[in-house]
Amino acid sequence: MERKQSISENFDDLVRMAQNDPEAFESYRDQLIQKTIENAPFDRQTNLRRYQWRIDQERQRQNSSFNACIKLTRMMNQRLLSISNQLLVLTELTKMDSSNRQNFIKDKLKALEQA
Repeated sequence: MERKQSISENFDDLVRMAQNDPEAFESYRDQLIQKTIENAPFDRQTNLRRYQWRIDQERQRQNSSFNACIKLTRMMNQRLLSISNQLLVLTELTKMDSSNRQNFIKDKLKALEQA
């Protein structure tokens, strides 16, 4: 099923497909995911494939679509929190002089080792 419009413009069609032909919907979903990964910068593709594998595994482990949605939402929130924390650390580092920066890095590394 080749689509030229965005997913949001075809939402009703996709809902009908998911209800009437779940296998076709899953095949189309997989094609979109693969196309998205292939269109990403080459150096990011391996990580995207790994992350997609993790997503697929979580979907299979859950006993309902609702539970899968909750689990995947938690995964995304954890990742966003991690990125946010990394950004805060980098922001703090850029504000420091070099001697304070070295101590800050040592403290953060110790905290990571203890976690």
